[in-house]
Amino acid sequence: MDWIVFGRAPLGPGLLGALSHLIFFIRGEWHMRVPAIISFYFISSIAMLYLEIHLTGNFTASMKAVGRAACSYAAGLYISIIIYRKYFHRLKGFPGPPLAGITKLWHVWESAGGKNHLLLEDLFSLYGPIIRTGPEELTIIDAALPHIIDGPKSQLTKATFYDVFLPMVAMSATRNVNDHDARRRIWNKSFSPKAMASYEELILRFTELLTSQIENLLSPRNADIESPEATINVTDWFAWYAFDIMGEFAFSRSFNMLRDRKWHSKICLLVDGMSAGDALGKVPWLAQLGKNIRPRMPLVKDWDSMMQWCKGCMDERLQVSVNL
Repeated sequence: MDWIVFGRAPLGPGLLGALSHLIFFIRGEWHMRVPAIISFYFISSIAMLYLEIHLTGNFTASMKAVGRAACSYAAGLYISIIIYRKYFHRLKGFPGPPLAGITKLWHVWESAGGKNHLLLEDLFSLYGPIIRTGPEELTIIDAALPHIIDGPKSQLTKATFYDVFLPMVAMSATRNVNDHDARRRIWNKSFSPKAMASYEELILRFTELLTSQIENLLSPRNADIESPEATINVTDWFAWYAFDIMGEFAFSRSFNMLRDRKWHSKICLLVDGMSAGDALGKVPWLAQLGKNIRPRMPLVKDWDSMMQWCKGCMDERLQVSVNL
C-alpha cells in the first residue's frame, strides 16, 4: 500500500498539506464548507486508522502513525497558508497589525465586547486610513468610499460577513446580485409615494407614544426630577420605538415595548444574536461550524427560536391577507 508508506514518511503528509492549500484552498471561498471539510478529514482519519490496524494488527502503533500523519499534514497546510498570506498575497503591502495578515481571529479577540470602533480608531491613528484588518480584508476610513462601494454603479460583491446567518438571509444582505434584484423588485412596492404616505400616520402615533411616556416619567407627580430614578435610558427607549414600528411594518403587530416599558422577549433574543453575529461575522466559518457541531447550544437555540417566531408571525399575516 503506497499511501501507507507515504503517510509514514516524515515529510509526506506535510507536503500533501501544503499542496492541498496551493491547489485547492488558495482559490475561491471555503468558509461555508468548513463543516463538510472537517467531516471529510474525520472520516479519512478513521479510514486510515482502520487500514493501518488491518495491515499492522497493532492498535497503539496505528494510532500513533495516523496521529503523526495528521499533525504533519496540518503543519504543512497552515505553514503554507501563513507564508502565502504574509509574503505573496495581493494585500501584503498594506499596513496593519502583524497578526491581521495571518488570521481574522485576532480581530474577534481584540474587538470583543463591542469595542470594534475603538480598535479601528487606534488602528487609524497608527497605520493611516487604509488598514489590512484581515488576510483578505482592507478597512478604509474615507468618507468618499461608501458611495463608491454601495452606490448604484458599484460592481463590488458583499463581503463574507453577510453569510454569517445563512441559510436564512435578508434581502439587504444577499451577496448574489440577481437574487437581490429579484427580491428588491418586490420591496419597491413598499417604497412608492403612496405607500410612504401611509406610513406617516403610523410613525406619528408611535412618536406621540414615545414622547408621552417620557413626559410621564419625568413628571413631578411621578418622580423627583433631581433623584436618580428620574434618569432616562434613551438608548432603550429609542430601541423600543424603532422595534415597535418595525413590528407593525413587518408583522402588522407592535411589540408593545413602548407601552409596557420593557424589552420584548423575542427582541432580546434578536439583540443577543446580533451581538454574537457582529463578532462571528468576522469569521463566518466559525459560526457555521458552531451551528453544525452544537445546534442545541443556548445561543443557536435561542436564535432559531426567534426566527421560528418571526416565521409564524409572517405566516399569520399572509393568512389574513389571503382571507381578505
